[in-house]
Amino acid sequence: MQLTVNSLPDFQSETYKDAYSRINAIVIEGEQEAYDNYIQLAAMLPQQKDELIKLSKMENRHMKGFQACGKNLAVTPDMEFAKDFFGRLHSNFQAAAAADKIVTCLLIQSLIIECFAIAAYNIYIPVADDFARKITEGVVKDEYMHLNFGEEWLKANFDESKAELEEANRQNLPIVWKMLNEVERMLRFSPWKRKPLWKIL
Repeated sequence: MQLTVNSLPDFQSETYKDAYSRINAIVIEGEQEAYDNYIQLAAMLPQQKDELIKLSKMENRHMKGFQACGKNLAVTPDMEFAKDFFGRLHSNFQAAAAADKIVTCLLIQSLIIECFAIAAYNIYIPVADDFARKITEGVVKDEYMHLNFGEEWLKANFDESKAELEEANRQNLPIVWKMLNEVERMLRFSPWKRKPLWKIL
């Protein structure tokens, strides 16, 4: 998925700021979700606790960086929208955690959400202001490290995880694909009308 941009948008326009209120909220909420998820995973995987806590702290720094991006443009993030946007993945992760399904939790956070973040940030970077671009490019580098943790754990435990991975993929990949397409739609910066999230996801 690639967004073609001939010129940078007007960062002070109402149209840009309107879209950015949701874009900024999505990245803030995504990093908050990741922070919370890694804290839960640390409790589920005590042998990897130190590494997972380290990852959670990185996600918290990312969240603060994106909060600064919104303040830089004097935009208030639409956090209600973002919480709805991540709602189904959030619910699926929490249900898996309650059932002690470590494989599903790792898939959702360490592969699906991390891949979503990398793809969404790369779609956003070409139309970001200079301040946000620098922060976002730094975050993307970190996210590849987070992705690697999940890849390595699941690869080492693949045989016993395969059936659960297949089921988790069936449940979650369609959700994140629609989420990513919605991010691309918002980044066209055309007039936007709120519609129920069930029509999006």
